[in-house]
Amino acid sequence: MAYFRIYFKNFEVMDKEICTNLNIEMKNKLVLSLLLQKSLKILELPTLELKEYIQKEIEENPIIDLFYPKKHRNINFLSSFEKKLSIYDLLLNQAGLIFKDKIDLLISKNIIGNLDENGFFNESINEIAKTLNVTKRKIATVLKIIKTFDPIGIAAKDLKESLLIQIQDPQKIEYKIIENHFDDLLNNRIKTIEKNLKIKKSELKKIISILFKKYSFSPRKDCFSNLEQINQIYPDIIIKKENKNWVVEINDDEIAYIKINKKYKNLKNLSKNYIKNAKHLQKSIINRRKTLLGLSFYIIKNQMEFLKNNKNLKALNLENVAKDLNLHRSTVSRAIKNKYILTPNGFFLLKAFFPKPFVKDENILKNDVLFLLKSIIETEDKSKPFSDLELLKKIKEKGFSLSRRTINKYRKELYISSSYKRKI
Repeated sequence: MAYFRIYFKNFEVMDKEICTNLNIEMKNKLVLSLLLQKSLKILELPTLELKEYIQKEIEENPIIDLFYPKKHRNINFLSSFEKKLSIYDLLLNQAGLIFKDKIDLLISKNIIGNLDENGFFNESINEIAKTLNVTKRKIATVLKIIKTFDPIGIAAKDLKESLLIQIQDPQKIEYKIIENHFDDLLNNRIKTIEKNLKIKKSELKKIISILFKKYSFSPRKDCFSNLEQINQIYPDIIIKKENKNWVVEINDDEIAYIKINKKYKNLKNLSKNYIKNAKHLQKSIINRRKTLLGLSFYIIKNQMEFLKNNKNLKALNLENVAKDLNLHRSTVSRAIKNKYILTPNGFFLLKAFFPKPFVKDENILKNDVLFLLKSIIETEDKSKPFSDLELLKKIKEKGFSLSRRTINKYRKELYISSSYKRKI
C-alpha cells in the first residue's frame, strides 16, 4: 500500500492566540483584526508573490533574520515540467479536466485556438460548425462552459460580456451598470447613470471605484499581456510518485524561513511591535504551509484515479474539504486562490479541482449537472423526448437534488429546446 512521504519541517502548529483574544478591549481587537488580515493575505498569496511580501517585511523590521532549508527537491522531476506555458496551455488543461466527450474537447480546442489577443472570441460559430461537422447548438454549449474557465470572462464576445460574466449576479448594482450603462461608464457620463439608477453621486463613485478594482476590464490584465509572450509557471504544490510512494512537496524553496534575531530581541528600547510582527509573520507562514499540505493530502486521497491514470477527475467540494481539514470554508477558498499544482499529469490551477457550487449550500456542482443533463437528452428516444419533470427524475436518480425550475433554467442555458420542440 502506498504511503505519503512529506518534505515538510516538523514545526509546531500555529497557536490560537489570534483567535482567543476576541473579547478583550477595543484597542486589542483592532490590533487583532489587523494581524488576522495579514494572516489571510499570506495564506492567499502564491509563492513568488509571498516571497516579495516577505522581502518587504524584512526591510521594515530589523529583527527578522532569514535562513533557507536544505534543498530536497527532486530536480529531475521538476525540470521535466519546467517548460514555459502559454495561456493556451492553461486553458487546454482546464478543457481536459472538464470535457469528457471527444467531440466537446475538439470543439473546445478550436474555440481556444481562435481567441484574439484580448482573450475574446469573435469567430463565426457557423463556420466552426461546418468545419467540425457539428451543430451550432453544441458549439454554443461548449463555449458557454469555457466562459467559466479561469480567468473568468475568457472567450466572451467583448469587454461588456466579459464583465457581466465576472460579476455573475444580475441583482448586483455593478451588473446593472455594465448591462444598461456600459457606454455611459466608458464615456464618464456619471450624471446619466446617477439619474437612471437613482443613486447618489458619492455612492456611485464608490461603486465605480470597486468595479474597476475588483473586476478585470480585459482578460489581458490577468494573463494576456501578449499571447506570443510565454510565462513561467511556478508550482506552489508538487505531487509526484517515487516508486510506490506518493510524495507531497510544498514548493517554497524560494521563500526564506523566518528567524528572530536574538541580539535585537533583548534590546529594551526596541519596539515591541517589531517582535510581535516578526512572530506573527513566522507563524502565518508556517500555517500557510500546513494548510497547503492538508489540501495536498485531500487531493491525493480523493483523486487517486486521476493521478495514476489521468482520468476520472472528481469535482471536489469546498465545504467537504473544509470539514475534513477542520477549517473554515473561506480559509480553503483563500488557500486555493491563484496557486498552481504540479502533478504527474502536468500543471493545473489548484482551484480547477474545486468547481463553484451549483446551488448555494448544496453539494451540487454546476458542470456535473450540465453534462449529465446534456447526456440524458442526447441519448433519449427522439420520438418520446423527456419532459422537464422526467429529466428531473433522471437527475435525482443520479443523486442530485434540484427543482424543476432549475432543470428548465439550465436546459435553456444549454440551448436545448422543450420536449415538444425536440420531438421528431
